[in-house]
Amino acid sequence: LYQLSLYAMQKDNVIFKDNNRQNIDSQKTEHFGAELSLAIDITRYVTVSGNFSYGNHQYASNPLLSGGTGANIKGKIMDTAPRQMHQLAVTVKPIDSSRITLEALYMGDYYLDPENLFSYDGHTLYNLRYQQLLPDGWELGLGVYNLDNTLYADRADVLGTTERYFVGEPRSTRLSIAKQF
Repeated sequence: LYQLSLYAMQKDNVIFKDNNRQNIDSQKTEHFGAELSLAIDITRYVTVSGNFSYGNHQYASNPLLSGGTGANIKGKIMDTAPRQMHQLAVTVKPIDSSRITLEALYMGDYYLDPENLFSYDGHTLYNLRYQQLLPDGWELGLGVYNLDNTLYADRADVLGTTERYFVGEPRSTRLSIAKQF
């Protein structure tokens, strides 16, 4: 099972905030990319699935940025817009009522400012989840997220000329129980 989507878009009258949090209006942007989702049953017990996204998002106009260097940003890659974001998972079903999933989440590098002077390298996170169906429509879940305790930024940007990194969640464990209705 797979699905492929392609897109191309030009936007007019865009409003965005510059590095000094000033609204800049009447701007233009261009976007194109591809997204692929797939799921393959390797065996009755093992499924590999993934979502793969590539996008190019660019400024198509050159606004006067407050506090900026006066550089021309037309044609520059939009800040905080990674070109690549991917998810890959392997799910094992040892018995019909349970499944174990190992997942990798990849976020590619991206620029932190419209002038493309600062960047974030991106990151890869790993998650491990176990789900067990119980009698009467109940489900038990246990997950370990950020399995290898990677230091990463949940979000990054620039304020003026200062890089800001909003720290992502460290390794965590979650237990859940839910009733299906």
